[in-house]
Amino acid sequence: MASIGFAGISLDRWIKFVWKWILMSVLAGGIFVIIGVAIGYGPFKDGPTRKISRKYSERGRKKNMDYAKESLKMHYDLRGKIEITARVAVDTKEALSLAYTPGVAEPCLQIQKDISKSFELTRRWNTVAVVTDGTAVLGLGDIGPEAGMPVMEGNVFYLRHLEMWMRFPSVCAVKTWIRLWKLCGFGGKLWRRKPGGYLCTRCFEIERRLKECCDIPVFHDDQHGTAVITLAGMINALKLVGKKLDEVKIVTSGAGAAGIAIIKLLISMGLKNVIMTDRTGAIYKGRDNLNAIKQEMAEITNVNQEKGSLKEVIKGADVFIGFQLPAR
Repeated sequence: MASIGFAGISLDRWIKFVWKWILMSVLAGGIFVIIGVAIGYGPFKDGPTRKISRKYSERGRKKNMDYAKESLKMHYDLRGKIEITARVAVDTKEALSLAYTPGVAEPCLQIQKDISKSFELTRRWNTVAVVTDGTAVLGLGDIGPEAGMPVMEGNVFYLRHLEMWMRFPSVCAVKTWIRLWKLCGFGGKLWRRKPGGYLCTRCFEIERRLKECCDIPVFHDDQHGTAVITLAGMINALKLVGKKLDEVKIVTSGAGAAGIAIIKLLISMGLKNVIMTDRTGAIYKGRDNLNAIKQEMAEITNVNQEKGSLKEVIKGADVFIGFQLPAR
């Protein structure tokens, strides 16, 4: 019996071909919808906060933007750059009973028996508190804890995207390092600490005390974050010019939290010849008006005991690193 077909192809093969095409189209559409859900596009509408955020994200692609003006507009619109969202749906009585009482008692009892289970049964495994007293916020100096909050929010959300850590900003209206240490240390058993924005003369003592009392990592952004980035840049720069760290002369401007941490890290990586300067000039052993941390740095830097201003000691340097606040 002759088969019915078209263009030399049987009807059965045509039917199979059409069905495959339909199935592939449906599958592709499903994948598109899933992607749309994941990234917030497609037929799914955004909430008002997401729309505002995307509006400013699109503006950010424009050239010659007035960042100060646009940033202020964004902060007025959003009224805060971060929010806390639930990881479980609590839309039924049963769901509420699992996430909260009475079901939540069981994980509590398990943690009571074995504290280490808190890293498995709660968000503690990747939670960080970002703390500042507002005395040294970025390059703005002592602007106060309330004024430091936009920076802390920014610190939280960009590190959340880069590192997938849950972070919570906290600003402290206290001015003595002992009170700051106690305030930060109370959560030493709860979450990792990331202090930042502390006045240089206090940050070292706060960090030391926190490490003594906490059983979790303590990371000071102004010190350790800046130092790691500088080391990475230094390694690449010296590689490009064909020099080694133990062969170059480095001169710095500024001897605060960032500067001291950077030089300590570079010395641990092999740096031998470095001169640090502050507003008075070169730091060297025996110089007057050195605080305790600068006296410590004078013991491990400036091996040739060079004296004078930055302009004088920078002669013959291979590298200059500047990390001093601008004059006001």
